[in-house]
Amino acid sequence: MHRPTAAPTAVALTSPHLAVTAPRFLDDYKVVVVRERVFNPQLRRATVLVKLGIWCMNPAVAFTDLTSSAHSILLASGTLSPMGSFSSELGTLFPVRLEAPHVINVRQQVWVGAVAASPNGSWLDSRFRSAETLTYQDALGDTILRLMEVIPAGVLVFLPSYGLLAKVRTRS
Repeated sequence: MHRPTAAPTAVALTSPHLAVTAPRFLDDYKVVVVRERVFNPQLRRATVLVKLGIWCMNPAVAFTDLTSSAHSILLASGTLSPMGSFSSELGTLFPVRLEAPHVINVRQQVWVGAVAASPNGSWLDSRFRSAETLTYQDALGDTILRLMEVIPAGVLVFLPSYGLLAKVRTRS
């Protein structure tokens, strides 16, 4: 394993919210160390990238700036209910609310499940080692294509990482 010979002498941390955060929000930040496996095409193998970060664990920190300078805030989404808990998480009261019922019949119009194998029988294993292979990417693409051909009104697909999503979207 390669180890650097000299440690950095200084680390610059920049965050507009961290610099002006009210003292009541200081406990909402956590220092984290993230280890990420990254494929290195020159070495033809994965290497480990280590990142140090300061994460804000409270959305109210950023939302406070918005609410202090805006006259009105309109939130529109199909997934923000119940608004009471969402309002609490943002640290903001919303005195005027409109919450509509679902526009779909979940029992008749939605199926949630995991697809473990492609139509040709290939196992859809999304771990890093498998997801890098063209065989896996072909099987995943074929599976999504075939599902889209038989499911009316579209599909919603979740992948395990943004990296994999970018890889299969740009694959030709």
